[in-house]
Amino acid sequence: MTVADLTPRLPLEMGPTLLVVESDLSKKLHRTWRACSYHGVYLPAGGGRLQQLVCPKAIFSENPDAISSWATEALRVVLLPGNERAILTESDLEAIAAELQPKLQFFRLRSLQSKSALRNFRCPAEVASSELGREFFSLLAGEPGIPKLLLPIVEQQRQSTAARRLLDPLAVIVEVIWAPAHEENQITTSEVRQRVNALLLTRGERLEYSANEIGWKLSDLGLRRHRNSKGMVLKFSREVRKQIHGLAAQFGLKSRKVDGCEDCAPVQVIEQ
Repeated sequence: MTVADLTPRLPLEMGPTLLVVESDLSKKLHRTWRACSYHGVYLPAGGGRLQQLVCPKAIFSENPDAISSWATEALRVVLLPGNERAILTESDLEAIAAELQPKLQFFRLRSLQSKSALRNFRCPAEVASSELGREFFSLLAGEPGIPKLLLPIVEQQRQSTAARRLLDPLAVIVEVIWAPAHEENQITTSEVRQRVNALLLTRGERLEYSANEIGWKLSDLGLRRHRNSKGMVLKFSREVRKQIHGLAAQFGLKSRKVDGCEDCAPVQVIEQ
């Protein structure tokens, strides 16, 4: 695979060999890709996942500073200047393919076989409740005592996520409109703002949000507002109430179940 830049978005799960025509990479990216030249080194990826970036890389560069930044881990090959390119004939390409393709295919089949064997190990429920726990278990399944070792990591992540959620304005908005959504027909953006700032203040957050900022965040949540004589209001239609329940489940909020509400049943709730 010939690429013009090194990026984690490349399909590295296919185990490609990268032929890179180097552009200006930052020192941070150089350090990242140098660290990922070792098998078994993982980096955080989107959605709390881990990603392995190791793969064979042949990098062409004419910049001496860039060449030196790859340190001693790289094997340097100096290309002599020349005006003619070596052209491989069809017979040359077929000979190379006949020699190397079976080896590469065997390596990939062996890798897929090892991944398939790991699927036979069932992830415990207390570990599977965390995406990070599931990711670690998929990497370490089969090792003795792994579930017990992962439990503190899963619990620490759960506590960290819960602490961040307490100050997440999007989650707090869902918290403060939960009761009004079951008791009233609408709520103004100004009232949502007052409730959000008051709840955040009790949790130690000194930052206050304006009505406009709350309006934008309601839009980010997909909650459409309407204008009337009181200003911008959020009307609690049947569709909006259902959407609020979905957001509560998405944020993992433990909201009080309201009797007679058919949407409360699927939501993770705590009775009060």
